[in-house]
Amino acid sequence: CEKPAGLDPAGAAQAGRMAAAAGIPFQVAYWRRFVPQLRRLRERIAGGALGEVLFVAASQWDGEPPAAAFRTGSGGIFVDMGVHEFDQIRWLTGQEIDRVAAQPAGPVTDPAVRGRDVDSAQALLGLSGGGTALVSLGRHHRGGDMATVEVFGTRDHERLTFLDPADGDATMYAALACQAEDFAELVRAGRSAGAGVADAVAVLDAAHRATAQLTRGHEIHTDR
Repeated sequence: CEKPAGLDPAGAAQAGRMAAAAGIPFQVAYWRRFVPQLRRLRERIAGGALGEVLFVAASQWDGEPPAAAFRTGSGGIFVDMGVHEFDQIRWLTGQEIDRVAAQPAGPVTDPAVRGRDVDSAQALLGLSGGGTALVSLGRHHRGGDMATVEVFGTRDHERLTFLDPADGDATMYAALACQAEDFAELVRAGRSAGAGVADAVAVLDAAHRATAQLTRGHEIHTDR
């Protein structure tokens, strides 16, 4: 299922229950779990090379906003874009998102989406292990789509730009191919390294909490 597997946590949970009842393997397409650089970083964190995780900064800035027709039904920037960062942070650190505070930044350039979306926003997260994380999202990066992650630990630090405008979408396409192979393994043998229903529900919960905290002047309409 394409991420985020619904526009709210209840929808994702319902999709998972229906798939389970029908005996259908269900995977949610968070392709970053199949990026080699991120997988190595996750292994380093799990192995203790970075020590205790103190802070994670995850950014996703797109080259330009998508069409208004998409944005008005996408659930807003945290549901459309931010779920990638929320899932990535949970997956990299092995920790849950306990607290969320969010703030939009800058004007909304398309009048057709005002009240339904913003052009950029940040969220500060509290992690279950005691550290914090920052999610930075934007739709105006002149160089093209870019995604980075930076992890500060008590022993070491690492920064990755795993989606670089200079490389186009090559990283994403390679990860999508690996994700497809992983899904085939899920169908064949019931084994998967991909995201499941519980992951989809957790990140949508974080996305909705972030959306609900956008300031009144840029308020996003949400069903939750």
